[in-house]
Amino acid sequence: CGIVSHAASRHDAMYDDDMNGPSHWALQELGLDADADERAVKRAYAARLKTTRPDSDPEGFQRLHEAYQAAQAWG
Repeated sequence: CGIVSHAASRHDAMYDDDMNGPSHWALQELGLDADADERAVKRAYAARLKTTRPDSDPEGFQRLHEAYQAAQAWG
C-alpha cells in the first residue's frame, strides 16, 4: 500500500544519519532549537495544534504529529 511505504519513508527521514535524534525537519516543524527540552516540545506541539487541525488539514496534522513523536523519542 502506498500509504504504508510513505509512512515508513517519512519515519526513516525523521532521524539523522547517525540516529542520535530527530532530523532538522522535525525541529523545524515544531519551531524548536536543537537544545529544546521535553516541556518545550510539548508546548510547541500544543501551540501548533491550535492551527493545524486533523479535520481541516489531515496531511499537516500527520506531519505535525510525526514531528512531535520524533522529538519526544529524541528527548
